[in-house]
Amino acid sequence: MRESTPDMRGNLPWIHRLCVNGYTGYAWKSRGIHTGGVKLRYGWRSNYTQGSQELVGRYTLMVLQQTTDMLELPHRFAAVRMAVGFLGQSGSSAWWSSSFLSANGLAIAEFNFPRAAGYAALNSTAASAKRLHDERIGKRRCVHLFRLALADEVLIQRAIQPIGRVSLNPVLRHRDDALKVLQAESRGAISVDAGPVQIGTIEDAFTDAGLSELAKHYFAAFRQEIQCLPYFADARK
Repeated sequence: MRESTPDMRGNLPWIHRLCVNGYTGYAWKSRGIHTGGVKLRYGWRSNYTQGSQELVGRYTLMVLQQTTDMLELPHRFAAVRMAVGFLGQSGSSAWWSSSFLSANGLAIAEFNFPRAAGYAALNSTAASAKRLHDERIGKRRCVHLFRLALADEVLIQRAIQPIGRVSLNPVLRHRDDALKVLQAESRGAISVDAGPVQIGTIEDAFTDAGLSELAKHYFAAFRQEIQCLPYFADARK
């Protein structure tokens, strides 16, 4: 069966329906690249020959792997956001005045959003961080950790809140834990100067290399106890 359904980036791809090994999967193809987006549910349908089952089975495993890879990067961006948000909040490095990821902030979030406390605390912190970055860097033809392209923001939100529930466990509790998150993604140590710094183009932003550069600069900034704000732009600002 083939049907047309918009994907999470707003395109209009073709949906391919796959049945194999007790699952029904849907894989979409957008702009000539299989982006994944597989939905699975129980229920075997034996309307394929053995040869077709094996062929579809290999195709499904490929799509599932691509889906896993696609969702991994948004999760990692969310983890780095949370680490920077935790370190930059009031009571730590105090880059902004809010403290939604502190013990008191999370307690308030638990009271107001009992089913999504971590999600609410992270997004509230991200809003504070976004305001600071926008004020220091500007908004024109540039993006940063807390304000990415709309399609990338959608991927991050869907990754951290699957099926209406939050997957942000555990929420960071200590400064050293947050620094370890940044260190793990940075893949190297550098020295940075205070203030905004361009680390690549907009096309580099939502990539593995882009995330590594972001983590590297934030890790150095918090270790040096200065405020460094990395960003991506189309041209040198």
